[in-house]
Amino acid sequence: MSLLRRNSSQVRQRSAAGSSSGPSDRSGSRMSLLVQVTGRVHFGKGRDSVRKPFNEVFVLVPNWEALSRNAPRNLRRWLIMSQNFRTL
Repeated sequence: MSLLRRNSSQVRQRSAAGSSSGPSDRSGSRMSLLVQVTGRVHFGKGRDSVRKPFNEVFVLVPNWEALSRNAPRNLRRWLIMSQNFRTL
């Protein structure tokens, strides 16, 4: 069993220079997010558990179906486009 503790989390945003700023750009609906999470993973229980630092990066993109008019309920507004997990 592994226990996860997150030390820090960052959300970074980058806007493209020279892009058109229409109404949907101002609300952030065309924005992608890069989320970086770092921390320690405990493999096992008690004092004998092995602790390893980890780094996980997610790239989130908008779910266009959820942003449309008359969208079905319970659709996620963001989808994971890329996920990368590494123990160091």
